Amino acid sequence: MNRKSSRLAMLDGGQSGRRTRLGADLVVRPAVVDIGSNTVRLVIYDALRRNAAVILNEKVQCSLGSRLGETGRLPAEGIQMALRSLARFNIMAEAMGVTHMDLIATAAVRDAANGPDFVNEAERACGRPIVVLSGEEEARLSALGVLSGIPDAEGIAADLGGGSLEISLVGNGEVEPRITLPLGPLRLMELGAADSGAVRKTVDAALAECGFLQSCEAQSLYLVGGAWRAFAKTQMKRSRYPLPVIHRYSLDANEATRSARTIMSMDRKQLAKMPALASKRRESLPYAVLVMERLIKASGPAQVVFSAHGLREGWLQHLLPGEEKKHDPLLAATADCESREARRIGIGDALYRWTTPLFQGETEAQARLRQAACRLSDIGWHDHPDLRGAESMSRILRMGLPGTDHPGLAFMAYAVFNRYGETMPKGAMSVVQRLLSGGQIRRATLLGRALRMGYVVSGGVPEILEGTTLLLDGGKPDLILPDDGSAPADDQWRSHLSALRKTLKSK
Repeated sequence: MNRKSSRLAMLDGGQSGRRTRLGADLVVRPAVVDIGSNTVRLVIYDALRRNAAVILNEKVQCSLGSRLGETGRLPAEGIQMALRSLARFNIMAEAMGVTHMDLIATAAVRDAANGPDFVNEAERACGRPIVVLSGEEEARLSALGVLSGIPDAEGIAADLGGGSLEISLVGNGEVEPRITLPLGPLRLMELGAADSGAVRKTVDAALAECGFLQSCEAQSLYLVGGAWRAFAKTQMKRSRYPLPVIHRYSLDANEATRSARTIMSMDRKQLAKMPALASKRRESLPYAVLVMERLIKASGPAQVVFSAHGLREGWLQHLLPGEEKKHDPLLAATADCESREARRIGIGDALYRWTTPLFQGETEAQARLRQAACRLSDIGWHDHPDLRGAESMSRILRMGLPGTDHPGLAFMAYAVFNRYGETMPKGAMSVVQRLLSGGQIRRATLLGRALRMGYVVSGGVPEILEGTTLLLDGGKPDLILPDDGSAPADDQWRSHLSALRKTLKSK
């Protein structure tokens, strides 16, 4: 099906004025409806910004792509379910104050003979236009979504939906080239068992059309899609991985291949016993891991990385004004967190500048992570005083912040834990030790103890902190306090300075 809309002119070159108009308009609350081969989903964001928060994420299993390869048509029952869902989503969006909503459809609607009829009926039902993405547009948006959460991604971005596989080359913040292939699990199921030669040959033949796959050799393969996230969950459960965060979870390519082959050989009873695998994924998972295994073989990556950001995040990304797109996702997210939860906005960056003398010779990446940790350093102030460190650490480890990996989360979490100076909860240190090197642990400890002293001398007030100076004198930390009456009346800060000196000496 070839349904083009002028509303998509900006997708492949950014020449349309609509992006500018969106940037000029006061788009307070955007939403996107993703009409996919498996599900129809509504996502409502709090604002059109770099670090938009999801305030509603609702999906309905409509299976529009079911038996599409056999019949060439969207199933009647799936159409009716989708129409009812779209009507509800329209009502929900209006009730929740959505000011801009886009409806996008992907492979099933794009390829079905009755796709245009469904679109016409759906547009009449909800009173809004539906954009049917081409395969290349879908691939590009999905890759943009990956880059929105992993801006330094280098390699191949692959998004597996129910009906298709979108593949793009990503690097230096760019997406090029891209391709779509009919390799979704719903289509492959019609060809036979996942471990059959016919299915494998079909996948290999399709992947052979993608001439840029070998560009990923020794780089990373970024995986997007519900079936692949389900696979990641099973691996995290099996290995007792310390974090429940799928975004940026990674596996060595050889390990991913071995696990995929094990799953492909399982029967239904064995699949039913797999940990953390939802019943609705049991049938499709063997096909999803087959595609992953053949994709790894064809592209030769060093590792696979799972991304929670995909098509919908890419759609939101392309709507952003140009300046908003340039914002660092991690620093934008932590600034937003500080604005909501810290007692004084600006204390994070004040602490970042104040602690800089302790971290001479740090890399740009290390400085960025330190700044992000400083912005999170006051999120526990409203918790019970005896639990602030543990609660803050737990929250940061589970935030799934964009723009950093799991060791980055662990570094920030452990630094903020040390800012409160509590006894480490049982078992929590094993999480830190599994994700961080000894040097990273010492660095996080140093930052945390410096933050603790900073709060003691300033009370969390940026202006008071900036009246003091933390410096290195002969390689030893020292603190200069003002004589304007803002310095602490007692010597409590001296014990924190002593702890800071011991930590720096141990490095």
